[in-house]
Amino acid sequence: MKNPRTSLSLMALLVIHEDLVGQLYDAFAKKFPEHEEFWSTLAEEEVHHANLVCTLELKALGKRKFNPNPVLNSLDYLRVLLANAQQDLSLRIALMWAVQIETYMLENKFFEVDKQDDAKVKRVLGTLAAETKAHAERLRELQSKIAHAGG
Repeated sequence: MKNPRTSLSLMALLVIHEDLVGQLYDAFAKKFPEHEEFWSTLAEEEVHHANLVCTLELKALGKRKFNPNPVLNSLDYLRVLLANAQQDLSLRIALMWAVQIETYMLENKFFEVDKQDDAKVKRVLGTLAAETKAHAERLRELQSKIAHAGG
C-alpha cells in the first residue's frame, strides 16, 4: 500500500508548502503589528509562489525524480510552528523560524531546475528559487536590525 504522505505530487506538495508558509507569515503580521507590513508582504508573496506552482502542468513535473521527504518534513515543521505562532513569541524567534524555513527550502533544493525540465518549468522554478533567496536575505536584514537595536 502506498504511503499517503508520499502519494501527493511535487506540485501539490509545493502548493501546500507555500500556502502554509504564507499562513505563518500572516500570523506573524498579526502578532507583530509594528512589523505588519513586512510580514504581510512576505505572506502575499508566498500566495504568489503557490499560484506560480499552480501554473505548471502536472505532466511537466511528473517526469522528474522527486524525493518528497524534505518537503514533507518541512510541512510537519510548519504545522508545529503555526500551532505555536500565537504563543508568547518574540520577534527574534519568529525571524529565526522564518530564516530556517527559507534556508531549508534553498538547501534542500525545493526549486532545483532539472536539465529535462521544459522552459516554463525552468522559468517558474528559477523565479521561486530567486524569490526564496530574496526572502531569506530580507529576513536576515531585519534580524540584524533587531539584534543591533537590542530588541
